[in-house]
Amino acid sequence: MTNKTFLKKVQRNSHLLPYILSPRNNFSRLINEIKILRHANSPILKYRPRKLSIYITSRCNLSCNMCGYQSTHSSGEFRTTSRYPDMDLEKFKHILSFFPEAYSLTLTGEGEPFLNKDIFRMIDYAKNDRHYHIDTSTNGCNLTNRQIQDLVDSKLDALQISLDGTCPAEYKHVRGGTEQQFKNLVSNIKLIHSLKNSQKILLQINLSFIITMTNYQNIPRMIDFAIELGADGIHFQNVVDFHTEFAKNNRPLLTTDTDAINFIDSIRKPPALKRLILPLPYHPNYGNVKHFVPCPHPFASIGINTNGNINPCFQINTNECFGNIFTELDTWNNGSFQHIRENLLHGRMPFQLCATCPAFGEGI
Repeated sequence: MTNKTFLKKVQRNSHLLPYILSPRNNFSRLINEIKILRHANSPILKYRPRKLSIYITSRCNLSCNMCGYQSTHSSGEFRTTSRYPDMDLEKFKHILSFFPEAYSLTLTGEGEPFLNKDIFRMIDYAKNDRHYHIDTSTNGCNLTNRQIQDLVDSKLDALQISLDGTCPAEYKHVRGGTEQQFKNLVSNIKLIHSLKNSQKILLQINLSFIITMTNYQNIPRMIDFAIELGADGIHFQNVVDFHTEFAKNNRPLLTTDTDAINFIDSIRKPPALKRLILPLPYHPNYGNVKHFVPCPHPFASIGINTNGNINPCFQINTNECFGNIFTELDTWNNGSFQHIRENLLHGRMPFQLCATCPAFGEGI
């Protein structure tokens, strides 16, 4: 790695420096981070993961049209058919103990994280006892005022809220939700923003929208609406091909869609936003092309569910088990992870979903 590349990597992760330099004289994070930045990727890694994705529930209060895991219109290939129990605080603590070098934590699942009754206790422990940078996501429509107050008080670093429309009709098209659910969602976003400002909380609010060839021209209106609601950042995601009816009828943006690409390329980040991620177009033959840039996730992060089953990426259903931290000595370098990294290093996609990954190119 050249010095220039090394400095770029350091700069990209500079906002996480306070979490790397743990206040408990734990130098394992710093030593591990130096190893990550200094060593080239390989199938077997001499360092440990810096980011954990903990799957705390497989339950959801919605069955969104575009979701391959929960939609009743899913083909079943990606649908969550085997449920794992909600994670409790003690199991959560036990799982974190396996990864002392990690400092970035995502609370996630194939469902709605805030359905887990222990989520705020988990955030409290991970923040105060383990000093993690913590983010999570929500569909936001069923949050209670009590949960919203707890959320603002929780010292959570970032919250991604799936909005997916500027009116009930757009919301229903993507999520299948009702007009009342959309109104609840908008009201909840406004309340989170209001409490955040009044209490001077540093919580970053990011809103996300699914983009297809049928709605990309609405992006400027979506940006204005998100700013009006108090968003700090916006993430526009090209629709993922989960083999749902929604994906069949609302195709993704492709690199051959010249007019659409030129339209999106003309969009600039407004000063009111800290972050704007525009949708990444896919190759027209995305199901068969090589993954031309190695994905960073299997080289720096690991996902774990309640049962201890692991996976290399938040896109991959936890029904597919790539190891178990409770039964293996080194899941991080087991045969499955080595095979995935080997494929990526040789420009091959380890999974079909890699071709339509919304996080592709973002880094980690």
